[in-house]
Amino acid sequence: MKIAKGVSRGSVLGMAATVGCIVPLAASHAFVDLAEVVERDEELWERLSEPHHEVTLGIGYVSEDSFMFGRFNGLEEQGLFLDLGLDLHSRSSYDADEMYFWRLRGRNLGLESRSARFEAGRQGHFSGFLDFRQMPHNQWEDVQIVHRGARTPDLEVDTDNPREFDIKQRRKRGAVGGTYLHEGRWRLSTDFNRETREGTRLRGLTAGGSPAVGNIASSIGPELVDYYTDQYNLRLDYMGDRFQGGAAYHYSAFSQDQGSVMTVDGDTFALEPENTFHRLSFTGGYTVAAGTRVSGDLHLGRMLQDDRFAETATDVTRNGRPRSDIDGEIATTAFNLRGSHRLTDRARLRAAFRYDDRNNRTDTFQVGPRETKPLSYRRINYSLDGDYRLTRRARVSAGVERDERDRDFGDRRETVENTFHTQFRTTFTPALSGGLRAAFSRQNGTTYDLERSRRQTEPEGLRNYDHADRDRFEVGVFATYTPLAMPTISFSGRVNYMEDDYDRSDLGRTDAERFTASGEVSWLPTERLSLYAFLGWDVNEIDLAGGNGEPWTAEQRIEVLTTGIGGEWAVRPDQLDLGFEVVRVESRSRMEFFDAANHPTLESDYFELSLYGEYHMMDQDLTLRAGYMFQHFSEDDWSLGESVVIANPDERDYNVHLFVVSGVYRF
Repeated sequence: MKIAKGVSRGSVLGMAATVGCIVPLAASHAFVDLAEVVERDEELWERLSEPHHEVTLGIGYVSEDSFMFGRFNGLEEQGLFLDLGLDLHSRSSYDADEMYFWRLRGRNLGLESRSARFEAGRQGHFSGFLDFRQMPHNQWEDVQIVHRGARTPDLEVDTDNPREFDIKQRRKRGAVGGTYLHEGRWRLSTDFNRETREGTRLRGLTAGGSPAVGNIASSIGPELVDYYTDQYNLRLDYMGDRFQGGAAYHYSAFSQDQGSVMTVDGDTFALEPENTFHRLSFTGGYTVAAGTRVSGDLHLGRMLQDDRFAETATDVTRNGRPRSDIDGEIATTAFNLRGSHRLTDRARLRAAFRYDDRNNRTDTFQVGPRETKPLSYRRINYSLDGDYRLTRRARVSAGVERDERDRDFGDRRETVENTFHTQFRTTFTPALSGGLRAAFSRQNGTTYDLERSRRQTEPEGLRNYDHADRDRFEVGVFATYTPLAMPTISFSGRVNYMEDDYDRSDLGRTDAERFTASGEVSWLPTERLSLYAFLGWDVNEIDLAGGNGEPWTAEQRIEVLTTGIGGEWAVRPDQLDLGFEVVRVESRSRMEFFDAANHPTLESDYFELSLYGEYHMMDQDLTLRAGYMFQHFSEDDWSLGESVVIANPDERDYNVHLFVVSGVYRF
């Protein structure tokens, strides 16, 4: 996919035109001519091989305030903003004995969504980097809260003085690392990064009273977000002629800056506990003979968490003795083994095995009248598939897969899923290829284990749909057309249908169907003009059943339609380029009850128009860029508004115009 020229390239807008880029065969002759020229012109060759610095400076304007529009880019306020970027780099001369280099890149430096990266080293020997990234996350604007002390871990309920408050977060990530290569076969790499999050998010809270008698004072308030995660990686790789492998160590630690508890009117609530994770990894692959290869990887992990429990009126005990911390430990093991073998010039065979174990060694505790259920699971997966070339243009493949899962303290202890899939692919002409695929799978397993289940009295006809007995049938067709000459039209498309039948589920999800279709078309009528269009359609229909005393049935339908068109025009080659893109995304979700009133339909509509251009000054190393973008977003969501506990009176709908003009100077 091709990133559009203009403001979209390295700027704040993200106005990218995605278009398939087809290079004419005549371009190969152009490269030959260029090579002949540079061989005769040493000065030109040196100029082309030396790096050039690039600085982008511009100004933009946002037409209106919109928390939703600036959700991740920081452009939530009307007014001017700075478009600033740079790409500074240097390396040794092309004829130097040792090739040293450095590079400094920065994007969106005038915004909250900024990033910068510095790299340096000696090519083929060693390198290092420093990296910084920042991103905002605006969630809810002008939320009506009834708490004092927002942005702190201690809240007080004040229902007499509700106030408006913005729920948002900011994420920062800094990283440092390096790589060392020895004799072209050994590579040692390491890196360390810290990610911090600051801000607030919404949380449901209860304060006072006793849940046992239903006397609960509830509210939704701003929970403080102030934590960081440290990650460290160390890896050693070996790259031989027939064997490639490596070993790695990963460490991560999560910490709360303000502690792992918050209070509301003196009542204590737990936040995410501080924890650590260690993992050792081993990978390897060996080419036994031509056409035969075996590879695998092993990962051994250990999660630790020993934060103190939040102080509450409910006692936590273990074998009748009070406990103040969990002393939690989870050991993870993942092992993968893969092999492939070319039986003949026409036939290939592949096999794979996967073992995944999560062993929760945490004790079982009594919390009031309830008992904790530390979840463990084991998963074993086998697969075998192969393909056979029927003719020079046709190939068929087929395979089987078995997936076994065993859970402790789960609603369903065991599930087994067997899958069979096949595919036929053919080349109708040198430019046109396509095929079809089909798959069938059946999942079944144990009934509810009521003694181990978190639930105690659930009926057999109701279980989590991803664990239920299910028959799945899937079929799809695909095609690609790519001519070898210009002017030309190329396209690719895919249609897929999947049906799930939950034959033993009387309640909950009883049937599900999904239809997806996608396609891309690109047209190059001339060497200076390219056009493209794309389509995506996704429809989900789910049958549901329920009832507490009186049974009911319903059908849920979720539909998402994505369409787009765009193009680029080289008005004056190497001097003036123009482009545009139009994108629309529509989504609809509704629930139709056959024996009751329907829920309101949930709708959203997104539209974007982008126009951009570049003008290259012939006598100077200066490029002028200009861009315009219009975005429209609207939604109809009955769960938002004045009737909700946390009222959000300002709609998230918006119509925003954005303009940017900038210059790019190269030196």
